[in-house]
Amino acid sequence: MDKRLEMAAAIGDSNELVDKLEEMLQRPGDRAYVVCDFRECRNNRQGRCTVYLVTNLPERSGEGPCVSYTV
Repeated sequence: MDKRLEMAAAIGDSNELVDKLEEMLQRPGDRAYVVCDFRECRNNRQGRCTVYLVTNLPERSGEGPCVSYTV
């Protein structure tokens, strides 16, 4: 596996992170996204991953894609 994919996959191995996400994501529409950014240089490979949470998203009004959300 590519080193970059290994780094991103390692996030799922963190029991502390997984427990915290389970605690925070309670509603059916709640989501978590992992976004990784990598910088590769000749002698150095660095990266960082950020977990973004979308919680309590209001339902769409149904008047078309992304027209508005009900409050």
